[in-house]
Amino acid sequence: MTIFSKCIHTLLATFIIGISIFSTIFLCPSLAAADFHAIIVADVMDPSIGIAVQEDLKNLQNETKRIAEYTGLKLHEKIFKIDQPELLLSHLTKLKVKKNDLLMFFYTGHGYHSDAEGDTPWPCLNFKGWKGIALKDVISICRSKKARLTLIFSNCCNATLPDWVTLPTVLKAKGTNQSLNIKNYKQLFLKSKGLIVMTSSQKGEYSFLFNGDCSLAKNGGIFTNAWLETLQKMSTSSTAEVNWTAFLTNTYSGVQKVMIDMQVAKDINPDGFVAIEGLELQQHPFFIIE
Repeated sequence: MTIFSKCIHTLLATFIIGISIFSTIFLCPSLAAADFHAIIVADVMDPSIGIAVQEDLKNLQNETKRIAEYTGLKLHEKIFKIDQPELLLSHLTKLKVKKNDLLMFFYTGHGYHSDAEGDTPWPCLNFKGWKGIALKDVISICRSKKARLTLIFSNCCNATLPDWVTLPTVLKAKGTNQSLNIKNYKQLFLKSKGLIVMTSSQKGEYSFLFNGDCSLAKNGGIFTNAWLETLQKMSTSSTAEVNWTAFLTNTYSGVQKVMIDMQVAKDINPDGFVAIEGLELQQHPFFIIE
């Protein structure tokens, strides 16, 4: 082979390799590096619910790491304190999200419903100094990022939270089949698309948590506990339907189970519950899928 022909073959090989790399990176976006943006807001400083929220935060951070590990997504996690509403909004507004990315927002703390926000089923998230951020505004900002999959969850009251309500957290991790875990995690977080929003209680309802020793459930928020327990069960099952409709429905059912247990306990021992006029043991999570 002459020097000239060798050069031609080298150029052709380089061209073919270049085309291959180009098609891998630009023509097959599913194979390109994707990111997992996790934004968690936790009211760990509150004297009445801080202990339970701290447990929520610990379990949520463990879960975001697991999601990243099992899906291969690169985790970018940001934790916000309850006295940083302006910083949170600034971060969400400036956040750069690619079309193949996963974006998850999770709030755990106090919340309330405001008629000033109009006819909306979503709560306002309460920050220090009674500064509120409407969840519908968080939804709007996150939707504008146009991520492949956007997940928004809030574990908070959808009415005024009484001072006494310090009423569960994720089950301890059990030995599981890791390959099954990975398959089901990918089905939920890597292969799904759209916008999913779920808040822990409907308009006019409170959200309950356990903040100390209790025989009914472990420490933490009832909603967060049900969310994490659903994910654990779904990821380790070989027969369960793995999709977000089933996930949200099972989370809802998990909350209802605890509420029924609480009502039974109250009926058996009414003196063990603080009576507040007009307060009912009702908590019905509300969600949408787009």
